[in-house]
Amino acid sequence: MRVFLFLSICFLSLKASSQEILFSTEKCHARGIVTKGDFIYIATNTAKVFRINPKKGKSKEIYLKSSNKSGEFRDIEFSNGRLSVMESGEHGFVHQLNGHTDFSKVFLDGMSFYKKTGFLMGDQVNGFLSLYYTTDSGLNWKPCEGKIKAEENENGFAASGTTVHCLNDSSFIFVSGGGASNLYKSTDIGKTWNKFPIPFPHSESSGPFSLAYKTENEIVVVGGDYTKPNDTTSTCYISINGGKDWISPTSSPRGYRSCVIFHKGVFFTCGTNGLDYSLDSGMNWKSFNKNSYFALEIHKDKLTATTPNSSIELFDLELFK
Repeated sequence: MRVFLFLSICFLSLKASSQEILFSTEKCHARGIVTKGDFIYIATNTAKVFRINPKKGKSKEIYLKSSNKSGEFRDIEFSNGRLSVMESGEHGFVHQLNGHTDFSKVFLDGMSFYKKTGFLMGDQVNGFLSLYYTTDSGLNWKPCEGKIKAEENENGFAASGTTVHCLNDSSFIFVSGGGASNLYKSTDIGKTWNKFPIPFPHSESSGPFSLAYKTENEIVVVGGDYTKPNDTTSTCYISINGGKDWISPTSSPRGYRSCVIFHKGVFFTCGTNGLDYSLDSGMNWKSFNKNSYFALEIHKDKLTATTPNSSIELFDLELFK
C-alpha cells in the first residue's frame, strides 16, 4: 500500500507540472514554434498560424493576407516585432501578415533571425544549396553571394526549423543531410562558407535534423533516420571546436530526434518516441517520457513541445534536474 501511494503521488506531481493545450479542432501538428511575451505562436502542417495564451489555456488563429498556402508551414520567427512564417512545398514562401516572398521551385528547410538580420536555407537547385539573407526583418530577401555546390542528394530537413541559426548580424550556421551530412558556417553574411563533415550515415532519410549550441564552439546536432525511430545509433554528435571534430555521446538519445534546443545549461531533444535531456553538454542523455513530439521551445519557466494531436504540452523546467 505504501508503494502504491508513493507512485500515485509521483504521478500526480508530474501531471500537475505539465499542461496540454489543444489549439485546433482539426487534426494537425506544428513543426514551427516561437514565443513572444505572454504568447506562444505555432505554424501548422495545414498552413495555419495560432497564438496560444498558456495562462488561459486558449488559442486564436492568426490570419495571413497571402493566399499562397499550398504547402506546410514548417517554421515561424519574430524579428524586430515582425512575424515571418516559412512555407515548405514544391514552391517556398515566407509569409508576413500583409504579404509574402516567393521562392519559386525551392523547398525551404529553416530560417533564423538575429535582430533585423535573417538567414534562410533550402534544398539544392541546379546543384547548389539555396541560401538567402535579409537585413530588414524579412521584408526583402537576397541570395547569399557565396555559393555552395551540393553533393549528390545533399539537402536539408525541415523537421522543426532548427537546422539553421543566425548567430549575430553577420554569422550564419546550418547543417545538411541526406546524401551528405555537413555543417556550414559563414561569418560574412554568406559571402564565404566553411564546411565541416558530420559522421551521420548517408541516406535520403538520415542525417542531422536539428542543431543547438552552448557557445559558437560547443555544438550539439541530433537526428538519425526518421524511418527507424527507435534506432539509437548515430542520433547525436557533439563538437567542442566549432564543427571541426565530432564525438558521439556516452549515452545517446533514445532514437531519431527532430529538434534540440539549449537553455540555461540544459540541452533538450525530442522525436517520435520521446523526450530526452542532457545536463553535461550532450554527453549523456536522460529519457523523460515516451510521447511523440515535433519541436521544442522555452516559454518563461516552461519547456514547450508540439505534439501530433493538435496540441502543445508544457513542462515545468524544474523537472529537468
